[in-house]
This record gives sequence, structure tokens and C-alpha cells, in this order.
Amino acid sequence: MKNHQVKVKKLLLLWLIVAISSLMAGVYGIINDQISFSISPEYYYQYKFLQFGFAEDKQLVLPLKPRLLVAVVGFLSTWWLGLGIGLVFALAGLVYPTPYLMFKKSMDRLIFTAIVTLVFGVAGLVYGRLFASSLPPHWGIQKNIIDVSSFTTVGYMHNFSYVGAFIGMALGLLHNFKPYLLKKRGS
Repeated sequence: MKNHQVKVKKLLLLWLIVAISSLMAGVYGIINDQISFSISPEYYYQYKFLQFGFAEDKQLVLPLKPRLLVAVVGFLSTWWLGLGIGLVFALAGLVYPTPYLMFKKSMDRLIFTAIVTLVFGVAGLVYGRLFASSLPPHWGIQKNIIDVSSFTTVGYMHNFSYVGAFIGMALGLLHNFKPYLLKKRGS
């Protein structure tokens, strides 16, 4: 394959990786938020629906439609993080000599990051269940929350997931450049 063709294919793959990563993150957000809503509907009625402006339109928050709104909130809360992570991994994948390796290694990193994110999200859920008894003051929630424990559990689950995504991305990047770092150290 000619050098020009390789560059064009890598450029196209870069945008494909970013799109796949955004979609993966959005789907993660949808599933994560459906579980979160089962734990604390109040988290959405008192916080997330307000945050996304859905509470102003009373027809959107009818009792028959909250799961759909939760899915929308989940997607909107996460797709952008997938965009950033996908862009980072796609750019890092440019170091590989072939488009195939670029795509494969980037996808491996994305899957790894998704697993780390999931593990951290579950850790946040467990942490919240074990230790959440009051609202942390720095969260700035002023509402009268009825089930504080469930509300904060979901908050921890979400916050831990974001931390997991960044840790997964950092570890994925380290793994991506490990051969180059080891080569430099050895010379």
C-alpha cells in the first residue's frame, strides 16, 4: 500500500474510532443511568432532569416517560467523554505502521477503558451503599432529598465511573506507548 493511501486510511479510521468511542460511551451512559434510576429515581427528578432542562417541560417528565428521559440523560452525560477518549486513542494509534494495527490497538484500548470504567462504577455503587448516609456538602444539592442514601449512592456510582474512564484512558495510553518507552530506556 502506498504511503498516501495509508495516511488517508488512517485519517478515516481516526474519525471512525472517535465515532465508535462516542457511541460506546453513550450506550454505557444509557445502561448506567437505567440502573441508577432503579436505585434512585429521586436523583433524576431532583437533579439530572433539572440539570438537563427537562424539568421545565412538564410534559416531558410525565410518569409514563421517565425511562426514555433517563436514556437521553445517560447518553448526553457520556458521549462527549467517549469523543475525547476516542480522539486520544485514535491519535495515539497513529504510531502504528498499518491502518489495521491502528484500528485494532485503538479498539483494544477502548474496550479496556470501558471495562475499567465499569469496574469503577461498580466500586462507586458499593462505596455508596456502604458509606453514603448524607449528602456531601460540596455537591451543592439544596433539595429536600427523601432517600439520601440511594441518592448519594447513585452520585458516587456516576463520579467513580468518570474517574474510571480517565484512569482507563491513562493506563491505555501507557500501554500504547510502553514499547517506545522501554526502547528509550534501554538505549
